[in-house]
Amino acid sequence: MLKKSRVMLLVLAFIVVFSSVALADTYAPGQTGAAFDQKIAARVDGDKLIEHIRVLSEDIGPRVAGTPEEWEAAEYIASTLGSYGYETEIQQYVSRNVSTRSLVQLTPVEANFNPGSMTGSGNTPAEGVTAELVYCGLGYPEDFTEDVAGKIALIQRGELNFGVKAQNAFDRGAVGVIIFNNVSGSMSGTLGQNFTIPVVSLTLAQGQYFLDQLDQGPVTVKLTVATVPYYSPNVIASKPAKHKDANDQVVLLTAHLDSVANAPGANDNASGVAGVLELAKILKGYQSVREVRFVLFGAEEIGLIGSQRYVASLPEEELERIVAVYNMDMIGTSWGDESILIAWTSDGQRNIVTDTAIAAGARLTSAVLPSRTTRSDHNSFHVVGIPAACFLRLPMEPYYHRPTDTIEMNIGKDRIEDSVKIIGSAAYSIIRPESPSLENSKIGEVMREIDENLDFIIEEHMETYEDIYVPRL
Repeated sequence: MLKKSRVMLLVLAFIVVFSSVALADTYAPGQTGAAFDQKIAARVDGDKLIEHIRVLSEDIGPRVAGTPEEWEAAEYIASTLGSYGYETEIQQYVSRNVSTRSLVQLTPVEANFNPGSMTGSGNTPAEGVTAELVYCGLGYPEDFTEDVAGKIALIQRGELNFGVKAQNAFDRGAVGVIIFNNVSGSMSGTLGQNFTIPVVSLTLAQGQYFLDQLDQGPVTVKLTVATVPYYSPNVIASKPAKHKDANDQVVLLTAHLDSVANAPGANDNASGVAGVLELAKILKGYQSVREVRFVLFGAEEIGLIGSQRYVASLPEEELERIVAVYNMDMIGTSWGDESILIAWTSDGQRNIVTDTAIAAGARLTSAVLPSRTTRSDHNSFHVVGIPAACFLRLPMEPYYHRPTDTIEMNIGKDRIEDSVKIIGSAAYSIIRPESPSLENSKIGEVMREIDENLDFIIEEHMETYEDIYVPRL
């Protein structure tokens, strides 16, 4: 209790300093935070946040990259932004390539097999390759005793590398290669190079089956190997700068819209999407000196693909306009008796995003602490030199990436309201007409003047929340 009292005193002292020295704003009677904070905080609607999460996590469900559910989520987001008066754009890109393989015996009997993958295999036409099967031993040059030109070579694993076996078959005109295991069980492997003909694997039992069939006469098979591209969406909407002092800079509010398989993704990351949508609704009615852009990324869970594609699509002059990225990822968990909002940067260094959030948290009497991670979409901006941070609450819940990531088990209405109020107030502090100047996409003189106050508050919060705060520096 003593620690909490000390922090509250520090917060109150910070509010006075920050409001009178840095931004010269007054407080409305009976309210916590600066008057400009209340333009955001007073309008955050917890019920609406939960409604968005419910649609995404329950009505739509798991939103795996490249699936119809991910696109359904994107359409819901675009429709919601459109209802607020925004023009939206959906950016489409290939998020992953999935290799499909099939093997069908056509004669003397029909049978279906699921062959294993061989990295470096070529693709077939959509209709596959139909040809006679020829056994070629271990794949040594002398094992090709029959003419295999235009045929599919059946080769046993062992002694030679997979790539050598495939190359020998290719050199003799084979149109496909099947390598079967020399021990029980399935297998996959790599060929060490890319081939233009399909190469797949079979189990020992499957290989022995074909040898028995060949002993009785000719065998014809159809082999298909295809790479199918899966597409994911980014949803983009923008609020142009509108004020007599408007400039050419851009502030981004972002979140990822996809989830992992078999997880409803209520906190990860319907909570972040809900936060962006709520702030888009609130900010629509306010003038700003900087453009505010709302970007919801697909395919985050498979490697930050959506944010990488978005950043790569922007010309250099457009990247230079972006001065801050507030990325929301898992901001609503109800887990734990206490909870704290963390502003994560890729290198662990504070920037304008972390510091405006820490300051907003102090004004709203809610702790925010900096830390380090590269495991969210903020990292795609960091690598091109743009100040960015990811907001996530600790302690981490045990429902992460599980079927129990539901509203009932893992969303706290007060927690997500708190997160959105802080992040929204932080972003508004640099887009509102009275916001401080920013130089070269870095924190301006006004923010630098309060660094010592922020350092003091961070230190105290680290002590207060030492049981749940685990810095990753």
